[in-house]
Amino acid sequence: FDTIRDSMPPQDKPDESARLKAAESYGKLPLSFIRNDGQVDDRVRYYEKGAGHATYFTKRGVCLSLVGGGTSAPPVSEQVDSSQANAAGRLDQDVSVQSASLNQQGRDEDTIRGAKGKKSEIRNPQSEIVHLMPLGMEKDVEIVAGDEQPGTVNYFIGNDPKKWKTNVPAYESVVYKGVYDGIDMKFYGNNRQMEYDIIVQPGASPSRVQLSYEGIEGLTVAENGDLEIKLKEGKIIQKKPYVYQEIDGKRIEINGKFRVQTQNPKSEIQHPKFIYGFTVASYDKRYPLVIDPVLVYSTYLGGSADEDSEGIAVDAAGNVYVTGETDSFNFPTASPYDGSFNGDGDAFVTKLNASGSGLVYSTYLGGSGEDLSAGIAVDAAGNAYVTGDTKSFDFPMSSPYDGSPNGYGDAFVTKLDASGSSLVYSTYLGGSGEDGGDGIAVDAAGSAYVTGGTSSFDFPTSSPYDGSFNGDGDAFVTKLNASGSGLVYSTYLGGSGDEYGDSIAVDATGNAYVTGDTESLNFPTASPYDGSFNGDGDVFVTKLNASGNGLVYSTYLGGSGDDGVAGIAVDAAGNAYVTGDTESLNFPMAAPYDGSLSGYADAFVTKLNASGSGLVYSTYLGGSDGEGGDGIAVDAEGSIYVTGATGSFDFPTASPYDGSFNGDADVFVTKLNASGSSLVYSTYLGGSGDESAYSLALDAAGNVYVCGETDSFDFSTASPYDGSYNGEFDAFVCKFGSTIPTPTPTPTPTPEPTPSPTPSPTPIKACYAFEEGSGTIAGDSSGNGNDGTVSGATWTTGKDGGGLSFNGVNNYVSIPLFNNSEVTVSAWFHKNAHDTTRNDAIFSGFRSGANRQNREGFELRFPASAPDTLEFMLVTQDGGGARTNRIIRRTLLNSVGNWYHAVGTYNQTTGQQKLYVNGELVRTFTHPAGNTVVPLSFYPDMRIGHSRINHGYFNGVIDDVRLYNYALNDQEIKSLYNAFTDDLQARYALDEGAGTIAGDSSGNGNHGEVSGGAAWTTGQTGNGLGFDGVDDSVTIPRINNDEVSVCAWFYKNANDTAQNDAIFGGFRNSSDVQRREGFALRFPPGNPDTLQFLLVTQDGSGTRIMRTAQRNLINSVGSWHHVTGTYNKTTGEQKLYVDGALVNTQMHSAGNTIVPLNTYDVMGIGHLRVNGGHFNGVLDDIRLYRRALTDQEALDIYNN
Repeated sequence: FDTIRDSMPPQDKPDESARLKAAESYGKLPLSFIRNDGQVDDRVRYYEKGAGHATYFTKRGVCLSLVGGGTSAPPVSEQVDSSQANAAGRLDQDVSVQSASLNQQGRDEDTIRGAKGKKSEIRNPQSEIVHLMPLGMEKDVEIVAGDEQPGTVNYFIGNDPKKWKTNVPAYESVVYKGVYDGIDMKFYGNNRQMEYDIIVQPGASPSRVQLSYEGIEGLTVAENGDLEIKLKEGKIIQKKPYVYQEIDGKRIEINGKFRVQTQNPKSEIQHPKFIYGFTVASYDKRYPLVIDPVLVYSTYLGGSADEDSEGIAVDAAGNVYVTGETDSFNFPTASPYDGSFNGDGDAFVTKLNASGSGLVYSTYLGGSGEDLSAGIAVDAAGNAYVTGDTKSFDFPMSSPYDGSPNGYGDAFVTKLDASGSSLVYSTYLGGSGEDGGDGIAVDAAGSAYVTGGTSSFDFPTSSPYDGSFNGDGDAFVTKLNASGSGLVYSTYLGGSGDEYGDSIAVDATGNAYVTGDTESLNFPTASPYDGSFNGDGDVFVTKLNASGNGLVYSTYLGGSGDDGVAGIAVDAAGNAYVTGDTESLNFPMAAPYDGSLSGYADAFVTKLNASGSGLVYSTYLGGSDGEGGDGIAVDAEGSIYVTGATGSFDFPTASPYDGSFNGDADVFVTKLNASGSSLVYSTYLGGSGDESAYSLALDAAGNVYVCGETDSFDFSTASPYDGSYNGEFDAFVCKFGSTIPTPTPTPTPTPEPTPSPTPSPTPIKACYAFEEGSGTIAGDSSGNGNDGTVSGATWTTGKDGGGLSFNGVNNYVSIPLFNNSEVTVSAWFHKNAHDTTRNDAIFSGFRSGANRQNREGFELRFPASAPDTLEFMLVTQDGGGARTNRIIRRTLLNSVGNWYHAVGTYNQTTGQQKLYVNGELVRTFTHPAGNTVVPLSFYPDMRIGHSRINHGYFNGVIDDVRLYNYALNDQEIKSLYNAFTDDLQARYALDEGAGTIAGDSSGNGNHGEVSGGAAWTTGQTGNGLGFDGVDDSVTIPRINNDEVSVCAWFYKNANDTAQNDAIFGGFRNSSDVQRREGFALRFPPGNPDTLQFLLVTQDGSGTRIMRTAQRNLINSVGSWHHVTGTYNKTTGEQKLYVDGALVNTQMHSAGNTIVPLNTYDVMGIGHLRVNGGHFNGVLDDIRLYRRALTDQEALDIYNN
């Protein structure tokens, strides 16, 4: 089910000067348990699939299908598996598994040169089936699912709509309830391993549990207590069981171990059973007992399947759409514990949310043959258009132009609706020969433009420029109407040799720009830049008019060697941009960044003018080995973004995310300036194996999205149990840009004693409170005498008392150098305006340089290229002087006109560099542990309000700047922030009446973002926001404190009996209370008139409890109500107020603090992530306080 793997190697080191940043790594998706709605064998209730395995949960027990490799090198990663099960035989009969693997020996030249869509040789790997069955389990055992996960799965397999499965839910866990009397078994996923808990209720005995493995070779307990499960081609491990009880809110560990029992000799029976149980020490039988072993199946995992992502697109909201091919991995059906791959695969279309943290949907397309999707486009409504080729006679059809297969293989064109759960249309496109689609574009009217290749003399044509087949193979260009039911035009494009259309773009007037490869001496040309064939193979670039019946221009592009193309883009002026690969020493150049071929093959980037008659620029791009360009995009300023693959250790880099070559073949991502004469940035991306990039997309904000495939074991951050390679390629997607990165969840820290309101740790080096009000001295109130000199800045009102105003031109404060191994720098700031030409610098003790080894110090700033993005730059070095430069970024919703508090820290012991905004940790980067901050020695001073990088000056007011020689902890930073803020942390009056910003009138800058279509309307007082109960919400920054009060006015339109009616969501749910976080206000679907205030707290040891204060309103629909929920840590009281009156009190242990919400980056008004609950009605005047309001204050807010 995991479709996209993490694509950021841990050893990569971002460069401080780079605007390029690995903003998101997609694919950190949890292990998911999918409900069987008929898409697999009907004996299966739930299943999960991952790298080299699939697990099926049936009434008889658990069936684990494993596929081994056959070679020896690094392990593989998660993958997409598309399933269509055969429903034959019984699970207690002999079984087999079908799977796939790639046989990739060494580096493939096609990998480097960008062989888009080319398939590797398939082999038959070793396959094994393992059954895990509770012996003597109850006959009426119930299999139930845990919490539902976001996103759905769709299966369009075959051409019978009755067999299609859509909106199939996935869950976090599966539970066998009553497997024995009083004993449950719960299965859930953790990274590349499966955990199962055996839950023994009071009165039941753990000795009753007897589990049996079938299909294995042996079972032994290792010296470390692990259970080793021997297979034919390897082994899997069950880690020593962790046995515990929860008593009075504390987890008590109990001694326990595996016990292997009598085994049936293999010589006596065909399928021997290997039986084990557990030995558990004495425990308190009044409380439940949990036995928690971990099944590490990655010890065996092989190349069960291969997938590659061939096409990528992005919508206006930043959602990413990926398409490609995945090989099928079927449920076992017949013959003994072995199997072979059937060689077929399905297309997939996956939509990920804008943060890359979860699936919106994952949809499989295919029939009984092999299906490959190569291109994808998305329209303004979020409908996805895909094209590729199919060898299936039963490929799924819907309202087709052509509903029947035509030859050996056809192209297909499929349009999915925005949910991914319905085919708007799906059609074959082809003749009696072999046909395949490769590139697709869509215009504003929803017409799809497709190009690819055909060997059919009878490929369908309509109003063609060329209606006749010309040679060995032709390119084709086809425009389908918006319904997919007819051809607007369709034409051959080719000469007497072989052609293939690789990529297509369309301009605002409907002209189609097509590029591909040709071997024809007589390829059709018109007003060409080059009218003659040049060598072994040339690129062609052709512009067809809007009717498709004429060439606006058509030209060769190439030299005397072999040249190929993979991508095309077009700008608003009609200039065309193409990229590909060339072996030609004389590939045409014009104003090049690099005018010489550097290796056996280089990528090229070429810009043709609007008439196609000349080159604006054309350049090689490569190193001393081989390269190929595969994807290209252009932004509104004319800058070019290119991706492809390189085998060169010396590929040109500039401001790279990763400046070093990593393995056999790496991906590159390069941005050229508008003239094509220099690199804005250029970076490697990869691991120690082979990587290929197949496509690139660009959003309006300049974020770059790249997809491709990798076989590197170290492309992700996994730490595998087994370091042997298994021969598999996986798809990857990566996002580069300056958007908000998905924060890495950090463990909840052990609560510390609350400091005094104004923290005063002794290692403070300087504090500039700016209370002087006049003069040129900024006094250091730390007592260390590090006074600053004011240059031009003027005294004004600050966040608390006085402050300094900076004009953004030449104002600054000079302070002495502060060089320490660790650091904390903090400041309050209020920006007056954006600076899009120079950096807006809050604090600078930094020296830049193209060579990382020349960089020094640290800095807080807003870069000119992203003026709402706060950056904390830091340079460290190890004992040998090798330097690491990291930049943490956080985009603020509106950085102008509001007070914000920023803190940057570095801890030498852990190597952690952290950025905090308004008291909340927003991102952590890691340097090598033990590294120290590189001292600033190049300049004689540090500066407040000025950066020496491009002479950036701050425009606004700065207050209370502090420097420490150690890293403050989370609680100290929260207290530092709170010392300058009122108890009111945020207030959303919702009186704007228009726009997508819900302003925070508390003055703390915690503005919210309106999404999903929430509509401004009349509120309880003034305006409010109307929510539709489907997808409307307001996202606000996380606001975590030890205590809380949350208030809101609400008006419900209707009860929701399927999902939570969420007023406020700052809550993370889990079946394990120890993983729950935060608080929420909601109406649950089971009791839709009952208002609930959920809250999770923890004691000093981190043990958590959750309480729910609630009140049945009898009829909660159709009238205004006011709700307040509070928590007081001193008393442990959790209170719920309705319409100003206290209605319920719940007790926590006195001194407990609220568990901070760390799992999610934002909180939600009108939305709760528990079962996707959205409010249906109007909300008004939402408030958050960092303390518990009194009864009188709750009443006053209601009355006022």
